[in-house]
Amino acid sequence: NTTLLGSQVLEAMIDERVVEQEAAKEGITVTDQEIDAAIQQAFGFYANGTPTPQATFTPVVASTLSATQLAIVTLTPTPTKEPTATEMPTATPPAVEPTATAISSPYPTSTPYTLEGFKTRYSDVLKSMAEIKFTEADFRKAFKASLLRDKMSKKISADTPRTEEQVWARHILLADEQAAKDALARLQKGEAWDALAKELSKDTSNKDTGGDLGWFNKSKMVKEFSDAAFALKIGEISQPVKTSFGYHIIQVLGHEDRALDAAFYAQKQNDAFEEWIATKSKELGVKKYDITSLTPSDPAFPTQAAK
Repeated sequence: NTTLLGSQVLEAMIDERVVEQEAAKEGITVTDQEIDAAIQQAFGFYANGTPTPQATFTPVVASTLSATQLAIVTLTPTPTKEPTATEMPTATPPAVEPTATAISSPYPTSTPYTLEGFKTRYSDVLKSMAEIKFTEADFRKAFKASLLRDKMSKKISADTPRTEEQVWARHILLADEQAAKDALARLQKGEAWDALAKELSKDTSNKDTGGDLGWFNKSKMVKEFSDAAFALKIGEISQPVKTSFGYHIIQVLGHEDRALDAAFYAQKQNDAFEEWIATKSKELGVKKYDITSLTPSDPAFPTQAAK
């Protein structure tokens, strides 16, 4: 879709200009040496030797159950993420923002580990890009923009909290309000939660484990469910809660601040940076105009670019 592509390119250009202006205010710069190193790494060449992968582990927080929790539940909350060891290089090539050159740039399929191999492959890529009038200066500018964005992102997201409020809850999902009221009445008369969940819950993914949902944050569930769960105290059972899935009976089993796993922490950092970009764009008075009339409906690509 050419209109969508045009909008994405326009957004990328706006983001680049915002980052560039704000970085200048902060005195954040990118040197030629940094650009050289980033290009070399993108081609798999490391002047000081290939980085040694280091194992990183995602912590799994095991909560200590209180007397109240032990009195109402016999299962242990399922960790939201199992501990894994992920191979991550100590030096990561920068991610260049997608542009039209991504289609035509024949990045190496094998890794040249020698300086001579890098220079040869780099030269071949520049020749290929010249066919679509993309110069070495343009190539370096793209890497500079990526590095500048990375530096600003790290600065803006540096204060992203590493913990967040979460609840551990279980639920019984019913098709209609009357069925939910009937289930609640049975619970209030003393019937076992696990047995009722197995018998009545429409959520087949967890009905056999007492409707256990594990730990989750405020944005994990739909708003109606999340609002109800976070308002409950440990051990409390909700009145029927209506969502697009049906009617829920919810019981909260835990409520605490918990450490974010590596992947979710990285997402929170990215969200913080994207929010900053949006705020700065508004402050700078950025105006976006309709580019439909300027977007070619049938762009012509060089033969080499289509291969």
